[in-house]
Amino acid sequence: MKLILENWNKFLNENNPIDRALGKGLGLHVQANKDGGWVIVYDAKKILDAIENLKEKNPESLEPHNVMYTLESYQKIEALAGVVFSKSNSTKGECNSAFQVSNSASKKDSKLGPIAYEAALYYLDGLAPDRFVVKPGADKVWSIYSKRADSGDVTKEPFDDIDAGEEKRTPDDTSDDCILHKDKDHLNHSYDIEAKPSGLQELENNNVKVIAALAQLGVKQKQFFSYLESYFNSLFASRYDSGKSRDSFWDSL
Repeated sequence: MKLILENWNKFLNENNPIDRALGKGLGLHVQANKDGGWVIVYDAKKILDAIENLKEKNPESLEPHNVMYTLESYQKIEALAGVVFSKSNSTKGECNSAFQVSNSASKKDSKLGPIAYEAALYYLDGLAPDRFVVKPGADKVWSIYSKRADSGDVTKEPFDDIDAGEEKRTPDDTSDDCILHKDKDHLNHSYDIEAKPSGLQELENNNVKVIAALAQLGVKQKQFFSYLESYFNSLFASRYDSGKSRDSFWDSL
């Protein structure tokens, strides 16, 4: 019975990764354009609590630059996980016009990496693994998404081998041409989540609360997001050197 429950809990965690973030005061920042963007999970409660503390104990310092200085100095802006994505270049193929993971990271032992991916799969019209290097941990996660696609929870679209010449599966259609990972079918698709994942709204709402609280103090949204993205870059740099896979944070899940 214990083994059955453990397997069931594992299934729930794989299919509902955002559930592990609920009730923890986390926020979700999303920025995307036609070329790429970010999904960053951060500690919204820490920022909101710091703002309230500042209002109560030091109200004379509520100038915008002082607010951001305080949040930064006391390390109240904390990026916990994120995914950076970009469009494929012409040498890789059109790849179903899907975005591809550029880099990703999560705070050590946080287990929050899947939340960033789950959100990215929902917000974007197609996301795919890096076309050159995928570490074993990332390979496993994409395998989970492939299995979820088989159950209808996730949709996936196959790529056609850009180097196959006349043996292409769809020779008259170049939109699915892409560099393939040999003998790794689950890595040769673009993935998408159409239905809004359970719990995502809570993270969105917490992000709105942070933006509203900062706006009341004169801090512009663009300035805050610039700080947040900078902290994510620092997180990535602290976790992974340049020689590791862009998907490597999955290895620590």
